[in-house]
Amino acid sequence: MVDPELFERYRRALGANADLCEEAVGALVARLDGLTQMEQAAYLAANYPKLVRAYGKVAADVARQFYQESRDAWQEATEDSSDYVAQAAQPIPEQWAMEDVGEALTGGHGMTVARLPGKASKRVMQRADETIGYNVRRDPAKGRWAVVPHPGACGWCVMVASNGWAYSERSVNAQRHDHCKCSVAVDFDRDDPSLAGYDPDALRARYREGIADAGGEEAIQARWDALPPEEQAKYRRKGRSAYDAYRTGEVARAMDARVERGRLDSRMYALAKADAKSHFDAEGARRLADAFDASMSAHREWFLKKLTQERYDEAIGSLLSDIGKIYGMEITGEFALGPKLYSAIPDGDEIWAATRMRGHFEAAQFLSTDRRRRKGNPDLLVDGKYIDIKTPHSIKRVSERLTYAADQCRNRGQEDGIAILSTLRIDEGAHRCMGFAQAKVNRGQLVRVYVVQQDSVVTIAK
Repeated sequence: MVDPELFERYRRALGANADLCEEAVGALVARLDGLTQMEQAAYLAANYPKLVRAYGKVAADVARQFYQESRDAWQEATEDSSDYVAQAAQPIPEQWAMEDVGEALTGGHGMTVARLPGKASKRVMQRADETIGYNVRRDPAKGRWAVVPHPGACGWCVMVASNGWAYSERSVNAQRHDHCKCSVAVDFDRDDPSLAGYDPDALRARYREGIADAGGEEAIQARWDALPPEEQAKYRRKGRSAYDAYRTGEVARAMDARVERGRLDSRMYALAKADAKSHFDAEGARRLADAFDASMSAHREWFLKKLTQERYDEAIGSLLSDIGKIYGMEITGEFALGPKLYSAIPDGDEIWAATRMRGHFEAAQFLSTDRRRRKGNPDLLVDGKYIDIKTPHSIKRVSERLTYAADQCRNRGQEDGIAILSTLRIDEGAHRCMGFAQAKVNRGQLVRVYVVQQDSVVTIAK
């Protein structure tokens, strides 16, 4: 078993070194302003390789020390008699650094000068990988190594890491991307290698989820078959089939989307929980609505790749349910599938307005949209009544939007129109909204309007 404290020191040292490298190269790039392309090329050629070599040497030394200390601990525990002194791998070839410079200046492979810091940290981390691999190949102990993803690692790194302790001897290839901060661990217990916190089985489960999120193997193959030959040719890679490269990219992007949803949701949940305890001011309320919107947008993109009831429940439905639980409400969404039917995917402002009603409603369902209906549909169904949510951005639009809300309720056969009017995005004149709402009620256009102020106070015109 890898010593977790030793690994953590090694991981942190590598990450800090790579960050410093990115900062140094970023400062180098900043000095290019005002230079001609020829001058930029000369300046980068003279300085970029030096920085990569310098920080690469530190990474190699850190990896060598980790390897040696790990081996010494294993040897002491097992009383192994073999001796070995770890060495750092050879410096990164200057040709690689010059290739980075050339691609950055010409746009090769999508490179730009702005991407040089990320490319440099990749080269530096590769130096650590090569040091581990170099010693694994030479050491009679024949340890095994694994890629350990950092928290929040991308889908590509999770895929690589899901291989577990499958790497040994010559199969050393971490396949890093720019800015990658994942670390390589080595263990000399060949029969049962392990590291606390590194769970290859869980990573493989995430990989299988990525395949499912991408639509499954048949759907990926179908999308590949539909590509014209010239597009398929772009995926050719040395030592790999073009389809394998395409499939890997599809699955990695699906896994990235799941990670992004989790990141956005974490931020949203934190804000929502704080809001549920103590209402925010107007600025904080808008941040919360924006957080709702970002999470819902990410879940929407995921749902749109596979329009099924199951996917809707897992994406949109689960998010609405979780938000409702925070506020002590039951919030659901309606799934619909058809040429002119759109499942309920409320935006952040609508969700914010609905959660303000927790003292008035115990449960609410966001409704799907039927585009065949001329005036559209109301947003919510509450206790058998249709309610439309309006979130105008200007006081000038309030009266018009309330009239439209009444029309949408009647479109569902409900003459007693009910609306929720959010003032969240109205910068000037929000205090006049209650007057507009009461006027609509007095004229009989609506029977009730819940006016939600920016401080979450709800007043009712009836």
